[in-house]
Amino acid sequence: MVKVLGSLVRGPLEPHIAGFAEELVRRGYTQSSAGQHVCFVAYLDRWMSAEGIGLGELSGPVIDRYLEQRRAAGYVEYRSLKALRPLLDYLAPLGVLPVEEPDPPGPVEELLGRYHDYLVGERGLTASTARGYVDFVGRWVRAPSLRQRLFFKITGAESSPTPAL
Repeated sequence: MVKVLGSLVRGPLEPHIAGFAEELVRRGYTQSSAGQHVCFVAYLDRWMSAEGIGLGELSGPVIDRYLEQRRAAGYVEYRSLKALRPLLDYLAPLGVLPVEEPDPPGPVEELLGRYHDYLVGERGLTASTARGYVDFVGRWVRAPSLRQRLFFKITGAESSPTPAL
């Protein structure tokens, strides 16, 4: 059991929590912010212990399940993958997380990749500016309900969408 910044950690994250706390401070987190983040990680650690999940099993679907349970429990902070990013970024170079094969890009991701290449190659945008455009457009392209509202008129009598005029 390790006590770091006021939080007790005694599960699968115990060997890494002190180094993680130091990394947060090194990155510019205040003691208070680092303490809050370590407290959040301590909750994850206890959840992993209760679920019988080792560090080598902390994959995307497991993280999603944890965050879903956290949201369902009514937590209003530290409920997204963004909140776990500092921990995952710290653990990844240590080689303790499972290596996940990226999913092959689907048609939407392929389209967005081609759009990015067009913005950089043809329009002369910087990669970071193009990424901003792609992220903005990607939210719209990935939302089927929004696509239907914009491009299809669906009536109660029709079972399939028809183009809106």
